[in-house]
Amino acid sequence: RTQVKHVVVAAMGDMLGPIKGRLVNHVVRNVKKMVPAFNLPGAVSFNTALKLGRRKTLAAASVGPDDIAVLQYTGGTTGVSKGAVLLHRNLVPLPELSDLFGRQGRAFLREVALPALTQARSDPQIRGDLNLLLEEGMEIFTRIQAELIEDAPLGAEFFLALTREGTLKVDSVSSSYISSDQLLTEPIAFEHREPRLEGVVTVRTGGRGLGRLFVYKQDRTSNPSHSVVARVTLGMDMVKLAEPGQMITVQVKPERIMLMGTSLKEALKQMKERGIEAEVEGYAGEDAVVVRQEPGATMAILKKNKVTLFTIPASRLVAIQLYDDQAPKTLDYFRHVTGLKERPVGPLPVYFVYENTLLFKPEIDAVSYKDLLPENKPSGIVPAGTIGVSNQVSKKIGLVGVRLTEDKRYGPSGEKFEATNIIGRVLEPEKLKNVLEGETIYILEER
Repeated sequence: RTQVKHVVVAAMGDMLGPIKGRLVNHVVRNVKKMVPAFNLPGAVSFNTALKLGRRKTLAAASVGPDDIAVLQYTGGTTGVSKGAVLLHRNLVPLPELSDLFGRQGRAFLREVALPALTQARSDPQIRGDLNLLLEEGMEIFTRIQAELIEDAPLGAEFFLALTREGTLKVDSVSSSYISSDQLLTEPIAFEHREPRLEGVVTVRTGGRGLGRLFVYKQDRTSNPSHSVVARVTLGMDMVKLAEPGQMITVQVKPERIMLMGTSLKEALKQMKERGIEAEVEGYAGEDAVVVRQEPGATMAILKKNKVTLFTIPASRLVAIQLYDDQAPKTLDYFRHVTGLKERPVGPLPVYFVYENTLLFKPEIDAVSYKDLLPENKPSGIVPAGTIGVSNQVSKKIGLVGVRLTEDKRYGPSGEKFEATNIIGRVLEPEKLKNVLEGETIYILEER
């Protein structure tokens, strides 16, 4: 018998990116039902384990080329699964081979570039053939580059938030543009108007489609509801070839200045490297972390060449894991009222504390933003650390709650099960034990 200390749960889509991965996991679990329902209280997802591990320091081990690196188990196709011993000298060449083109470049060759090139040749025999030889004059783009507009600091930050994972998801395509709905309905101020020429990036700032981002393939006149935020400077062929559902790798210049969630030490180092003056307000100990920055927008910081960092002890920054495939509508609301749609860290004001239950009341009213219909209601015992939001069945719609002990009668927000939507869990619930009413805690979403 083995005493299990940690359980890490991996899923099929974990390494496919935040959007495609969640979609794959949703289909595997809920559509094709390839994975039976299970409940492992305290289990940590694979991606969360990776994120938590990055915060730790690893002492370098002394190894040689003939030392064992990994036991790679076979699939058992021809018999009983066997463990193959791989030495460090077997693995050393792999990064060099991978760097010859890179994972994203290979994916683009497979999914976009080669099919497009073969289609251009109009030869049905070779269309989609991955053995197509590249010829003189052919071009392959693996990413697009975009430069931000200085006169649109808020819109530029909106674009940076939408592409913070380094990709742009294409949700719709027309003859004149591609668009992305990843921040749809999020309010954004109009700042800069000019003709929507080829390569111009705009954000819709009013009316139907608020928060939708557009990249133009053809010239169009300016529009008072479209604020220009950036221009594509490289890779327009990728934009023109893109289809709905595809992900485009994006490199934005200048790089985003987002220090929230990082240690104060690391934040000061980054600002020093970029020649930006940084002031600190709040806790300044060795374990200080940044939870807010002023100005919040990258272009505004660069213009002032100065930023103020607001900090707290790391023990007051609470890491959470959210269940995207189980409560998508409620999470859309939750990320909106906490700011997690655009930033890695968000505030939660403590509204009431009683009997190992903490209630948080976001500043934005739920009714004015989203209809919170019942979804992912609890059943059975609700584990300690579970995060819940009161739905429309409750009189206190939109109230966020966390219970520090398990409960089989009420949800995390103190409501009956039918009035509660479960959206995630606190990874370190012990950090909430001494929280008082009137405080504001800061949450960090582990993706």
